[in-house]
Amino acid sequence: MEIVERRIWRNVDLVLYPSQEEAEEVQRMEAGVDARTLVPFCFGHFRSLRPPPTSSAILFVGGFAHPPNVDGAIWLAEEILPLVRRDVPLARLWIVGSNPAPPVKNLASEIIDVTGLRDGI
Repeated sequence: MEIVERRIWRNVDLVLYPSQEEAEEVQRMEAGVDARTLVPFCFGHFRSLRPPPTSSAILFVGGFAHPPNVDGAIWLAEEILPLVRRDVPLARLWIVGSNPAPPVKNLASEIIDVTGLRDGI
């Protein structure tokens, strides 16, 4: 994959990365490549603040054939939800997505619902 990526770098005018560290690494790896940083989200103005939602439901949506989604769901359930519940004791987590892997299914509890399409059904 690195060979393909380096070929792409050499054959384009400009390569954009979301962090300065990544752009510098590309320049280090392939001299002469014009790699720059582009902040991924830019807003010219922000709307006025609105009150937080009154619901205590948290929704995670992801396809679980993608391993980072499995990791993210587990992290949210095991690390973040307990912190949220300290301030919002009634908070519940809904994990929704296709083909939840066994580690995701095992998160189901009285405060965590795991639902979604399974095995392409």
